[in-house]
Amino acid sequence: MHPNYYFFLRKLIHIFSGCLFLTITHWFKDSFLYVTIFIILTIIIDLSRKFINHFNRIFSSLLEPLLKPSESRGQVTGATTLWLSLYFIWILFPDNIFLLAGLIIVFADPLCAIVGKFSKTPEIFGIKTVAGTVTFLLLSFLILFGIGNFSVVEATSLSFILMTLELFLPATVENLFLGVGSAILIYILFCLKHLS
Repeated sequence: MHPNYYFFLRKLIHIFSGCLFLTITHWFKDSFLYVTIFIILTIIIDLSRKFINHFNRIFSSLLEPLLKPSESRGQVTGATTLWLSLYFIWILFPDNIFLLAGLIIVFADPLCAIVGKFSKTPEIFGIKTVAGTVTFLLLSFLILFGIGNFSVVEATSLSFILMTLELFLPATVENLFLGVGSAILIYILFCLKHLS
């Protein structure tokens, strides 16, 4: 298979699993225990790979095409950091904040990576592209303006901040910190709106 096929497949899995998480936690209000157990098991499995080489070899051989080289060597997978990020947002913030921040990391982040991968625009900092960065900015704006009911100025300002965050975060922690960072910033903006 062409390497781009697996890249695209990873991003589709990111979107699908993120949507599944958002759906389960929204529609099944009594899912806290089950989701918590799932998250704990995911973390245990992923961290075990770092300390048990034999287990990591088995894990990597089964999922090798879908893993980044660093993940094959035992680094925590993007799926784990995505689910952990969604979990933290879900338990720490109100539903509306969870939805907005969740949509940003479930859709804006992987779609900007897809556009960036296949665009011919110049690179920024050697790994991001202008097209991918603009895609993240536009999708974040649409989510904040269209679903979050922020004003154009508020949605634009917050989208620029989130875009900057996405640009500078290391890939290993991007899912986790982008999700939680988005939730914190959206929550602050909501608080400021209600104070004014």
